[in-house]
Amino acid sequence: MAEATRVKVSAREVETIPVKVGESVIVDAVFLDVNDNTAPVDGLPMWTSTNPAVLAVTNPTASSCEVDALQPGEAEVVCYADADMSAGVRNIAGRLAFAVSQLEAERVVLTPR
Repeated sequence: MAEATRVKVSAREVETIPVKVGESVIVDAVFLDVNDNTAPVDGLPMWTSTNPAVLAVTNPTASSCEVDALQPGEAEVVCYADADMSAGVRNIAGRLAFAVSQLEAERVVLTPR
């Protein structure tokens, strides 16, 4: 059985995912071998954010996580996995960039004084 050589992390087909504060996105990971076929990894992958104040990782599983946009800024969600199916460890990682922007005004409410 082929070992994974890279992690493909995706949510959409763009380089940087634009989100607004308060939004959540499900991110999926696929572990691929050198021929782009799916391949197993050893143990559970680890999901993290490069800037937890901007982007929080929640509900991580073996192949996905949810990311919550907390405040404006930039961050990446990263999935680390052990591709060595024997006793050793060979770390691989996949990254997906997010640009979090502030919510914009949607309506105007007028009140008399």
